[in-house]
Amino acid sequence: MQLDTYKLKYFLFKHKVQDFIVEEKLDYTPEGKGHVFYVMFEKKFLNTFDIIDFLSKQLNLQRKHFWIWWLKDKFWITRQRISIYKRTLNSRGGVKKFLDILWKKAKILKISWWDRLLKVWENSWNLFFIRLRPLFWKDNFVKIKKILPYVIEEIKQNWVPNYFWIQRFWKKLSNPDIGKNLLLWKINIKNPVEAQFKVQALSSWLFNRYLDLRIKKQLFNKNLHWDILFNQERKVFSMNSSLNEFYPTGPVYWFNLVVWEKQPYFLEYENFKNHWFTWKDLEKFKKFDVYGIRRSIKFFPKDIRFKWKWKDLLIMFELPSGSYASIVVNYLDYLLNNFLKSSGIGASKL
Repeated sequence: MQLDTYKLKYFLFKHKVQDFIVEEKLDYTPEGKGHVFYVMFEKKFLNTFDIIDFLSKQLNLQRKHFWIWWLKDKFWITRQRISIYKRTLNSRGGVKKFLDILWKKAKILKISWWDRLLKVWENSWNLFFIRLRPLFWKDNFVKIKKILPYVIEEIKQNWVPNYFWIQRFWKKLSNPDIGKNLLLWKINIKNPVEAQFKVQALSSWLFNRYLDLRIKKQLFNKNLHWDILFNQERKVFSMNSSLNEFYPTGPVYWFNLVVWEKQPYFLEYENFKNHWFTWKDLEKFKKFDVYGIRRSIKFFPKDIRFKWKWKDLLIMFELPSGSYASIVVNYLDYLLNNFLKSSGIGASKL
């Protein structure tokens, strides 16, 4: 199966399936008692709905009977959980039958019982294990190995821009253009789910452009009085710019989420106008059932660790849900280039 290998400046990323592993991190520990069955499994070359659809067909159940934390990558190694009510499980032959069926598609890692279902909106953190394969000659290895700890420290001390990664947009970045043409009524897609996905891709692309604009105006590391702020741990919003541990957000699905007034730069409105949209175009998001959230403009990786295995760089870290490990890897490559150019002094200034 062809993998989507990404060639960075100094490394190959996602070159082999074992180069990218993601594992869900629970905020609590199931204690082995309760009316909900938890199973943690490992899969590859299958997306989450492939697993759920297979279980649904084999057990004659519907998707709604299976509860998950979040969708995970198709082509890479992912470790995640499915939960299901005990009474539903018993009506279909019990735990052993369920596990025997799941084993046909995935490797079972752990089972337990708890008193509540997994909920998508409660997913907080994911743990990543990544192998980066070198694209540099032997004489550069000593330099890169020496500079890397400073790059890692830069990431530890500062924030990473919370861009959407390109899988949202497809390889040729075609999805946002299709979404824009749908919004402007230039094209029509009969399948409403496909049309909704294209418009969502457009809204994600617009968020990336908003982040670009904020960085360009040197407002990335500032909380302004008109910002709608978010706290990742508490999952709450605020407009009190003096609060610690609250960070600026931008609109993703745009209707009724853009801040139009009381902005010194009107950035959200400016970003929208920069791409030739009007208020009427903005309202059309509703017609595609695209309703909104606001997304933090930055995130902070936790517990970053690394080591070299021959010339391969092994790195692990935790990220809040909705943030992309691919962005961290690209940011690391970008910072490494900056450090090499400046002899390790004065890396990125966002």
